Amino acid sequence: MIKNMTQYIDKKEAYFVAGMSHFVQQDMEKAKKWLLKAAELGHAYAQSNLGMIYISESRSNENLEQAAFWFEKAAKQGVDAAQYNLGVIQSMPEYSKYDVEKSIYWLEKADKNGFLAASYQLGFIYRDLQNYEKAFYWFDKASKQIPAAYFYLGVFYAEGLGVPADLQRAHDYWEKTATELNDPASQFNLGKMYALGQGIERDTEKALYWLEKAALQNDTLAQSFIGEMFEDGLGVEQNSKIARKWYELAANNGFAQAQYFLALLHFHGKGIRKNHVEARRWFEQAAMQGHITAQSDLAEMYRLGKGGKKDLAQAAKWYIKAAEQGDAYAQYWAALSYYYEWGVKQNYKKAFQFMKKSAIQEDADAQSMLGDFYRDGIGCKENKKQAIVWWEKAAKQGETEALTSLGKAYWQEGYSFKTWFGIVKRDLYKARSYFEQADANGFPHLKKVLQEIDEEIKEYEELEKVKQKLQNKK
Repeated sequence: MIKNMTQYIDKKEAYFVAGMSHFVQQDMEKAKKWLLKAAELGHAYAQSNLGMIYISESRSNENLEQAAFWFEKAAKQGVDAAQYNLGVIQSMPEYSKYDVEKSIYWLEKADKNGFLAASYQLGFIYRDLQNYEKAFYWFDKASKQIPAAYFYLGVFYAEGLGVPADLQRAHDYWEKTATELNDPASQFNLGKMYALGQGIERDTEKALYWLEKAALQNDTLAQSFIGEMFEDGLGVEQNSKIARKWYELAANNGFAQAQYFLALLHFHGKGIRKNHVEARRWFEQAAMQGHITAQSDLAEMYRLGKGGKKDLAQAAKWYIKAAEQGDAYAQYWAALSYYYEWGVKQNYKKAFQFMKKSAIQEDADAQSMLGDFYRDGIGCKENKKQAIVWWEKAAKQGETEALTSLGKAYWQEGYSFKTWFGIVKRDLYKARSYFEQADANGFPHLKKVLQEIDEEIKEYEELEKVKQKLQNKK
């Protein structure tokens, strides 16, 4: 019996050694074969390393499940690396058996067993759960062995997450990682602090020192921010040509915000010759990365034919993309595209939906048009009271069409009598006020309307005087 057990242990170990030999030689097919034999016999480290092979092959859900299966077997035998890796997999939203509570359980076990990266990972998990006090605790613990954690402690102090805001302490942590680890993110944060005087005295020389160190490591935030400093003259002499140089660095490294800023330089001709073709090209680069304002501006260029041919289909496409991300101006134009069939198939319901979204965001043109939609039942049930509500909102912002519509509603002259009778009480003074504001804004043909209302008001006031006299005689 003892002899058989010894043979069993030797066989299990022999399979493991053979597997690891192939693992070191990067022959994963053979490594997997021998480690699987050892793992099936219960070898904990074979199970853990087999899990690593499955992860290295691909992050497909099938492979994650296989990896988690073997990591769990090893984890239950106390292998700290397996406990850590199992916890990491279980914290991945794309994993079919995502379970953050189990993830925390295994990561805490790994941490108790001395696996250094576990506390660092727990910091990220609690940060994503917005439990900032626990996140700070774990990052603080990790920082004793993993200096990169100091960066996140700086972020927490800068933003007051889980601890009272303290920009000086944030500065000190970032200075540590910027100096000792040459960390570009820390260097960027320091540079921005010095440039804007956030919690420390403004110092342009130190700002550029740290920003350039980050920029030389291809940190696109730093490259773009230096561009902004020179474009706006922030602590330096304004120079659009230097701004362009830095924007181009970040833009060519794929940073959407810099691509957008570069597009604006070309569009307006700031420091360079105006070039709408280049502007459109850079707007498109940024738009393709989901930059909302770039999408809206690109749509505008297609609609107006700037920088290339006019293309209403492309305009509608980019307005809709920006609109779906919440851009109020794009929502208004997406609505118009669906309403007037500009580049897309006419769809009143979608026109109404986008118009309302834009109106809710206080776009005056959209509020006015939404009132028209409610008045006429376009993409919605006819609701004249709602029409008045939205016109009044637009009118407060001075929108001329809404002022005119309200004037007609309160005047109730001619055809508008049937439209508005019973919805709002006729009020010549309100009507005159709205028409007068619209006239001041340049709305055509209102002089005659105002004269007619003045005559009606005169007649009304004279009639009221007669009524008052008769009342007094009684």
